Amino acid sequence: FQGEVAYNDSSPPTPPPIRFTVSADGVTKWQANLTQRGATQPCDLDVRGVTELVLEVVAIETERGAHGAWIDPRVTK
Repeated sequence: FQGEVAYNDSSPPTPPPIRFTVSADGVTKWQANLTQRGATQPCDLDVRGVTELVLEVVAIETERGAHGAWIDPRVTK
């Protein structure tokens, strides 16, 4: 699994940080805490043999409404 994760939220005044987590078969394999317009975080995991791959995005602090997350994952052989 390969992906690049970043956070660009324009909601005022300052959007809460988010946590992006990748789990494989119920075990957390990668995690990044992201802030608004922070650096892109690369994720590169070997997922051969994995039955279930879960990508999760959650607000670390209080959520302030509905916002979207764009996830563009790639799995290669």
